[in-house]
Amino acid sequence: QARHDARLTVRAGQAEVRAVNAAIGNCPKLGSVQQVADYLFVRRRIAPTEHETEAQDPSTKEDAVYEILARRSLDPRDRAFLEVLIAYRRAIKARGLVRSLVPDADGRVRCSWSAHSQVVGRVSCSDPVNLQTIPDTRRDLDSLRSMFVAAPGNVLVGADADQLHIRIIAARAGDAPWIEAFNQGLDVHRVNAALVLQKPMDAVTGPERNVIKTEGHLFNYGGGARKALAQLVKMLDPKTGLRPFALWSLSDAEHAKKKYLRTHPALQAWWDEEMSLWRAGHVPTSPILGRRRYFLDLTRGVEDEESRSEIVNHPILSGERDLMIEAIRRATETIGWAWD
Repeated sequence: QARHDARLTVRAGQAEVRAVNAAIGNCPKLGSVQQVADYLFVRRRIAPTEHETEAQDPSTKEDAVYEILARRSLDPRDRAFLEVLIAYRRAIKARGLVRSLVPDADGRVRCSWSAHSQVVGRVSCSDPVNLQTIPDTRRDLDSLRSMFVAAPGNVLVGADADQLHIRIIAARAGDAPWIEAFNQGLDVHRVNAALVLQKPMDAVTGPERNVIKTEGHLFNYGGGARKALAQLVKMLDPKTGLRPFALWSLSDAEHAKKKYLRTHPALQAWWDEEMSLWRAGHVPTSPILGRRRYFLDLTRGVEDEESRSEIVNHPILSGERDLMIEAIRRATETIGWAWD
């Protein structure tokens, strides 16, 4: 913990130094929301986004910053400052996570798990932190997961759901390319990228795979091009340090969605079937344990993109939860632990 705390403190300090070089005029204090907002929207006269604070002032939170980065007309100097701001905030957030991990007397960190607190149906973790979101080596070269080690004479065992949500979607939608990929033990995201980009699987690069994966997480549930664009803008190429989709337009994202759906026509048919059931009075239900989700604030004639995505999404995410709970139950019973 101490090593990571010190490393992240240095990283935040380096970002502050870079901010001084990137800022035009006096550099705002990166940890001050008000100073950053004044610098961007008053001194630099950058047009704010639709995101607002509780006081209805222009927001500088993550989504707002990425929306500004997506503007083609943004001054390169302002783009550089925003990139530094993102790096600083990421370091501070990670350091906060490190400091919140307070071990018990036996040296272990224990969190609270809940199978019911998330309305979407996922199993959640909290108090002190969500252990499911600790970055791995693909996102952090000096992984925060290195803080967790096995006790002497023991080993840590990692278990991966292995693209569980796509497996459920493939089964429910009857998507032939995905079903075939899973039956052959292939990387479904790489297969997907090869289909969308119309190139051999072995020619698909890592960044291309990640792009199609990011798009797929949204498009698989009927998410729109605007949300996809907001996610793609965040993608950073670790080799170049650049954001390859920072200058994409909404029309670029819309074209990407159309191309994705042409590759997986079964998705549209699946969405239509789920929505037909919804309009007929069906309550979205998890496929194994039967957990229902009632959308009391929606009418049966709802057609907006976000609501449709949530309705279609529930059986998938709650299905993941059902399978994970069942897997944990069987595993604990196998090793002789009590299951309550």
